[in-house]
Amino acid sequence: MPIVADNILVERDVIYGRPDGAAVLADIAYPEGRKSIPAILYVHGGRWTTGERVGRLQLYVEDWAKAGYFAMTIDYRLATTSPRLTDQVVKEMLDFIADVETIKR
Repeated sequence: MPIVADNILVERDVIYGRPDGAAVLADIAYPEGRKSIPAILYVHGGRWTTGERVGRLQLYVEDWAKAGYFAMTIDYRLATTSPRLTDQVVKEMLDFIADVETIKR
């Protein structure tokens, strides 16, 4: 359920993809009513094997939205089962960034 406060729309646990059927989640926030705004995408650290979008080092999407940005922080599939999965996860991230670039245009 979207949360609106101070003209900022916040959505948590948004499913932004389903690679191999597994949902990957994001938190997003943006100022309402603005047509063209800069975007910030935060991909947590962890060398593709650990970490998550929330926690001690998370990006606070609401703060960036208040500053006029579309802000998104994402989880991704962790590559803990196979070295080959790391390449696939990196490709998924690059594809996602390309999708964001397309949306911005």
